[in-house]
Amino acid sequence: MIILGVVGAVGAIFALIAFGGFAGIMGNSDYGRPGTLASTPVWGIFTGMLAVLSILLAPLLIVGGIGLRKFKPWARSMSIIVCALSILSVPLGSLIGCYGLWALLSPESEPIFDEGLGRGPMPARRIPPRQSRPK
Repeated sequence: MIILGVVGAVGAIFALIAFGGFAGIMGNSDYGRPGTLASTPVWGIFTGMLAVLSILLAPLLIVGGIGLRKFKPWARSMSIIVCALSILSVPLGSLIGCYGLWALLSPESEPIFDEGLGRGPMPARRIPPRQSRPK
């Protein structure tokens, strides 16, 4: 999640700079002229909204990823919300968001982030050695 946040923010900022921001996206459209595509303004609005969504989600992804690495109980709740919002960032955000929801909502992940533990996964149980029966 940390890497996705950093890459998403850098990619969104680069996309806005490359397209000249919202003014560049909307200003270059030939909307209304004969023979042009009518969907150009819609595409500009969609691209701009996707970039803004990526920039807004980046700090949440980074903070949530740091909390998950430390097995903090609040990080699980926050990451579930951020993963649900990441599904809107097509295509990479959708894949990672779906995987994050699957991993965080599985019953096996609940004890890891339990309030009582908060330090990591439960240690493996030790099985006592088998004792031989007296003859």
